[in-house]
Amino acid sequence: MIAFRWQPIRIVAIALTLGGVVGVLAKAILFPHAENERQLGTFDFPATVPIPQWQLVSAKPLTATKPSQSDFGKRYQYSQNQKRVELEARYEHYTDGNIGRLLVVYTPIEPATVVPTVKYREDIGYYSLFEYKEKAYLSACLNPVGQSTVTEQQFVQNKYSYGWSPQRTIGWILGHDDLLDGRCLWTLLSTPSASNSGSTSQEAYQNLETVWFSWHRWWKSKLKR
Repeated sequence: MIAFRWQPIRIVAIALTLGGVVGVLAKAILFPHAENERQLGTFDFPATVPIPQWQLVSAKPLTATKPSQSDFGKRYQYSQNQKRVELEARYEHYTDGNIGRLLVVYTPIEPATVVPTVKYREDIGYYSLFEYKEKAYLSACLNPVGQSTVTEQQFVQNKYSYGWSPQRTIGWILGHDDLLDGRCLWTLLSTPSASNSGSTSQEAYQNLETVWFSWHRWWKSKLKR
């Protein structure tokens, strides 16, 4: 008797599942390029991002100079007394999260010539520190969900762990969104290192980390959707 009562529910569940599968397959067959042709829209960087105890000196938009680059970017410069930190951010809608590759795409830095130190902070995630031509750098992918990442493996794991939601699934079926959130706000901070700033390399890294932590906290809730 109990099995008989559950039978209609099972039939409805199976019908809904098959209907969803058929709908997705039909979309893929009838509109094979819909995913690629989805409009990415625009991404507006604010005029300023407040960093406690640091003053904004300038903020300038960055434009793509080659097809592999994102059209959405901005360079911010901050100061604190004699200290200077430059922050370059690029909005990557589809990326593999590989910081080494992003350095090649956007900068003259040669990843093979630097020795990065990857650090982890529980409330932030992973970020990379390195020196190149008398400058100290910090770089990471600031992800909308989960934690920040440095390597492709970390980025993919973060995306599959935190990038899915029921709302995104509905949007994906309707063709309005991606099934997984694979966006990244790639951030590159730099400051003069010991050789030409009068400070030690450790102090330079501490300044970068201070700005990075504040930058991450400010953006985290604003990137979610």
